[in-house]
Amino acid sequence: MHHVTPPPLPAEPAFEAPPLLAAGSERRLTARAALRRGGSHEYRDNALTLGFGVEGVHVVTVGDAVAAAFGLAPGPLRRGDDDLAGRLHDACAACVASGAVVGFEAALRTPASACVLLRGVLLPIRGGAEAVLSWKEVLGREATARLRGELRAAMVPPPGPRPDPFADARMPCRVAARAA
Repeated sequence: MHHVTPPPLPAEPAFEAPPLLAAGSERRLTARAALRRGGSHEYRDNALTLGFGVEGVHVVTVGDAVAAAFGLAPGPLRRGDDDLAGRLHDACAACVASGAVVGFEAALRTPASACVLLRGVLLPIRGGAEAVLSWKEVLGREATARLRGELRAAMVPPPGPRPDPFADARMPCRVAARAA
């Protein structure tokens, strides 16, 4: 019995292989976050590092986008009823207690009174948790009404009769009428 080995496939020019991990390098996201306490550079603007101690939860680092959208700053995380700080406080406690990744979703108002849908993940790291957040702002009533008006106007058919696109088409086969 012969085994034929097929020739190797040519490399695709547009494909880049991922870099090889150096021996002993850490692949787990949580461990890498602990090594780089300032947050991962690709998520820095939307990242938040929280510390958890006997005095409670405190913000260690906060990305520019998170600080601008939600008014958070490094320091103690004051627990509110329905704000981001309160929700993060509860999620951080769950993350630290379980030692596992915790998903996070919320719908809340920003200090600028915009309604936002927020989603994130909290990663347990030594002494706290690192959160990466993303959010979408929900349109307000005025913007929604304006958008609906624009869509309605765009969907109105043009005035006047519409020409029949098949009026000048020659039929390739015609059925002859039978004489009765």
